[in-house]
Amino acid sequence: MHIRKVLLVGFSLLLLSGTASAQFQFRYDRTAVGFNLSLVVLEGGFHPTLGWGGLLDVAFDMGNVGEFHIFPNVEFWFSSDERPRNNLEVSVFEMAIHGDFRYYFPLPERIRARPFIGNGFVFAINWEDYDYNDVWRDYNQTKFSAGVDFLAGVDFPFTQRAVGFAETKAKLGRYDLVKFSFGMKFIL
Repeated sequence: MHIRKVLLVGFSLLLLSGTASAQFQFRYDRTAVGFNLSLVVLEGGFHPTLGWGGLLDVAFDMGNVGEFHIFPNVEFWFSSDERPRNNLEVSVFEMAIHGDFRYYFPLPERIRARPFIGNGFVFAINWEDYDYNDVWRDYNQTKFSAGVDFLAGVDFPFTQRAVGFAETKAKLGRYDLVKFSFGMKFIL
């Protein structure tokens, strides 16, 4: 598990340094706001659950090199797990603040779908409730953690101002998880 995290962080740095070393100039292009709905699959025996969130997308055109997007977003999810062997039910709620970066590949204008890859950092606030079915041992706690994101997906425009997207995001942090998200962005 530890080696996987080291390799993924190394890949992130390589990805960012590769896009940063190309010959281009940033030119602000557009800003969008939107929302997403996600299927969240957690590690550690928790049930898959639904998540939701809001986003801001600031795009920079890099000419023939593609596009670079700064993509801050906030996501929420709730899940629980029953562990009968320990006579325990665990419930977790997470609010995660992501600072993601997306790189969009340069494609001809006639191709409307826009694939992207990216990564970023995350700051998460987790509320955890432990119910032992024994009132004396029950407790809850709030934990703060940091982690990294790895993502890939595709944008597909519906109109000139409304863009849909599908994304797969892996988050390494207190709760390692994979999110399959669908959402909409509205260009301002």
